Amino acid sequence: MIKSRLFALALCAASMGFTTVARAQDACDATTITGNYGYSFNGYVYDRQGYSYFLTAVGVASSDAAGNLSGSETYSFDGSIIRHKFTGTYTVNSDCTGTATLNYSDNTVIHFDIVILNDAKEINAVQTDSGWIYSGTLKKQKTTTTSTPSTTPAS
Repeated sequence: MIKSRLFALALCAASMGFTTVARAQDACDATTITGNYGYSFNGYVYDRQGYSYFLTAVGVASSDAAGNLSGSETYSFDGSIIRHKFTGTYTVNSDCTGTATLNYSDNTVIHFDIVILNDAKEINAVQTDSGWIYSGTLKKQKTTTTSTPSTTPAS
């Protein structure tokens, strides 16, 4: 009885528009993405024989705000750990969607569609290469400023 009431309440709230929806920003370009992003991705890939393999990765990607990326990641391909670096490029449309192409140190090239959210504090991505079901979120890393102590003696 309680479960059915909770379900009815949730259904009512959803139909009245009380749901949270992730929206892209209002206007973007390549300069929207700048600095370092930490990320995690999960998914599957299918080989030509139809076998599937579980994938997961964590890493750091850096953008120069001019359409160029670089970074490194630790990747688990069905339990086998791979660490590698990558470079790449990205494009950003005015509606805050875009694409990214990553070139890995082992000569693998992969492609993503992206959506920039929350003033570029977050980027959702999905791999668009055939046979891949792989997606994740990049989160902007905080930048810290360090100051060096003054070497001028106090008077």
